[in-house]
Amino acid sequence: MKLIHSYYILLGLFCCFGCNQSFLEVKPNSSIVVPKTLADCQRLFNNQRVMVSYFPGLGQIGSDEFNLDLKAWQGLIDEAERNAYVWNATVYAPNITPSDWENSFNAIYTSNVVLQALDKIVPAADNAYLWNNLKGSALFYRAYRYFALSEVFTLPYDTETAGVTLGLPLRISPDVDYLAPRSTLSQTFDFIISDLEQAVELLEDSLPDHVRNRPSKAAAYGALAKVYLVMGNFDNALIYAEKCLSIYDVLLDYNDLRLSVDYPFENNPEILFSALMAPYWSSFSNINPSAVLHKIDSALLSLYPDDDLRKVAFFMETIDSNYVRRHLYSFDGRRPECETGITTNEIYLIKAECQARLGQSAQAIQTLREFQSHRYLDNRYEEIQDADLLDKIIAERRKELVFRGARWSDIRRLNVMGAGIEMKRVLDGKEYLLQPNSPRYALPIPDLEVNLSGLEQNER
Repeated sequence: MKLIHSYYILLGLFCCFGCNQSFLEVKPNSSIVVPKTLADCQRLFNNQRVMVSYFPGLGQIGSDEFNLDLKAWQGLIDEAERNAYVWNATVYAPNITPSDWENSFNAIYTSNVVLQALDKIVPAADNAYLWNNLKGSALFYRAYRYFALSEVFTLPYDTETAGVTLGLPLRISPDVDYLAPRSTLSQTFDFIISDLEQAVELLEDSLPDHVRNRPSKAAAYGALAKVYLVMGNFDNALIYAEKCLSIYDVLLDYNDLRLSVDYPFENNPEILFSALMAPYWSSFSNINPSAVLHKIDSALLSLYPDDDLRKVAFFMETIDSNYVRRHLYSFDGRRPECETGITTNEIYLIKAECQARLGQSAQAIQTLREFQSHRYLDNRYEEIQDADLLDKIIAERRKELVFRGARWSDIRRLNVMGAGIEMKRVLDGKEYLLQPNSPRYALPIPDLEVNLSGLEQNER
């Protein structure tokens, strides 16, 4: 890991800064770029490719939101993408470290570099605000990357087993000579929560005006809500969802969108923090439906009634009467990759689910109604009864958070609670199954990392 980290971080930084070393000193013994000032730290975070792109996407490939025919599947260039689609025991080609793993640890490394630099910079009265925001950003970036990694490379969180289940190697220093062992899953989540709790005390309240690719207090609250939801801690998930929405609660009204245009979600105000998954061809969007490889799963499509505007907003019909995804959430609305950041629509649904699970049915229905009024044609949504309230909310999550990685996350956590969701693929008459609570819900640690760092491998 240490050699790979050094190379990619150095390459990314030089791509951003060129060969100008007036503000950064390169340590010749390990090729690590060392920031000296607050401006240096901010420049590191300006590297969008490292900090807000290439989030893990193989879980999205393994979810049940879309299907590939045999020709499209065989045509995938990336071996990991082909294998993740059918949940193979072996995923990566030999001696290959996937971007899902490598790029996330690059961002973690950069965060640790900044945190180490900030420890040596004494903030003055005129820059204390910037110092605080940089430290809060570093903690947020590190935590959200670890959370994203946990959704793909560890088993889902179960309170009964998290103390012994394998977590992630937790790096708190940019020292490339230190080989961190894998923590337990409970230690991993404690670490994530600690970082985010510190971040909310340091980050600014206001969101960026246009490009939502920098952390804010609302985004950190939203991240905590997402973390506690997958842990099954609905009390805290509700607390942080409400804190998030108390700062920023904007929802788009789909009745006001121009759904006929190619890019209906440009400058999407629902985004609190934009994070793009690693680019995988099978989940890409395109304004030309015939250029898209996947077909939206029929079970997912059947969930959208005629008055649900999301079927038109999210999908395009092909000439053979299948559906593919349109350009959805990203900070400019035109990126073909999948968005996996923090958005108000997801926070509303977290709030509603937690209210329902905590017995607050009337409040949950009110939250759900407020959300649905922005998604259905002229408020034509169906009545909700207490008995089916939770099912309705889970269905809304499935319809709303498509191609966001949320379905993979939801199947993992719902199966821990006994949902018994099984996924199936069929290619050329061969059937592939992913059973509930299968060990294959945790992708293998790349062999290079196991060999270099001595990490314990996941069971497959």
